[in-house]
Amino acid sequence: MNIIHLATEDGRNARVPLLRPRRLTPATVKVTATGEEVTTKAVHRGNRHLDPASIDPQSLIDADPEIDLDNVGRILTDTTRAYRRPGSHALEGNFQVIVTTYAADGTVKERKPYVPREANINDVSPVRLGKHIPLVELFQRFVFHNQLYIAHHDGLQHEFLFEVARSLEAAEAAETLGAGPRGNLPLVLQHGGAPTRAFLIGSTEGERYSLRVLLTRQELKVPAAAAAVSAPD
Repeated sequence: MNIIHLATEDGRNARVPLLRPRRLTPATVKVTATGEEVTTKAVHRGNRHLDPASIDPQSLIDADPEIDLDNVGRILTDTTRAYRRPGSHALEGNFQVIVTTYAADGTVKERKPYVPREANINDVSPVRLGKHIPLVELFQRFVFHNQLYIAHHDGLQHEFLFEVARSLEAAEAAETLGAGPRGNLPLVLQHGGAPTRAFLIGSTEGERYSLRVLLTRQELKVPAAAAAVSAPD
């Protein structure tokens, strides 16, 4: 569970839980014929990376030189990620992660080194509600990759969030969420996470409310050439 420091346009603010949606269906549990639960573990495959030219047929008949008998089948714990080039078994180090941004027509717009970012949703400067965008326009312009929802701990938070949800419902619109002192920065949900644009939508039912945070890194845009072709004379 994360905490988001949320502020409205009238200056009210509160630190409230930011949660993932609850599972609507139970997780599938695999069992054996005797009813025992099946679990997964990482196991060493025991492959030796040998040059095929160095292995003759007789050595394969006499032994198993391609199998690391000391490690094959060993259960792995506390593993770390390693990187290698395609087609190579040598591990790579001292490399740089590059972030590539593509334009609407698929061309590369920008390439820059990846810089780990600190989370900014629970800072001294609250996440601010910004511009309204009609719901119809919202779902036509953006592709959303995830959603979270905002909850409350007590009655005061419930009253605060209920009013936010009711105002969004009445406007039939979403509001942008921005971090930083000016409320104009994308959200970073966790340390090292990628910045993402966020929109808040709300609804109510009696005394109940729903506030969902929709996350996106992709906006639908028509390439300039295609727009020029489709434009009427």
